[in-house]
Amino acid sequence: MDISEKESSYILLVENDDDLRNVITSSLQKSGFDVCHANDGSVALEILKLNLQRKYLLITDLKMPLMNGDALIAEATSLGFEFEGIIITTGEHYVGINTAKLIGEGKAKLLQKPFSTKTMLELVNKLCHG
Repeated sequence: MDISEKESSYILLVENDDDLRNVITSSLQKSGFDVCHANDGSVALEILKLNLQRKYLLITDLKMPLMNGDALIAEATSLGFEFEGIIITTGEHYVGINTAKLIGEGKAKLLQKPFSTKTMLELVNKLCHG
């Protein structure tokens, strides 16, 4: 796969841990992806509302303080937003109905923390480029 294919993939990263968000953003950008990031689901939802025509790959933490990842997925789905997503979860955290639906449809993957950037990039490439 060449870099021009990667450049057409937009990624919205939602992670409340600043250090982890910076590491993931840097890794994705070095791999040629266009990354937009937010520190919680409510900020991410505003980004989505401003860019409804753009199809993002959503990478989100499930457990965040203001709006968690499952609530973000529920809100985005209710707005008619369609995406392929990777759900980053911690431990035994509950996966809500919208998240479970995406996983069941094969549009989302659970990625257990801690994870390597190599593993994350493999999942991103798989979802972006089959």
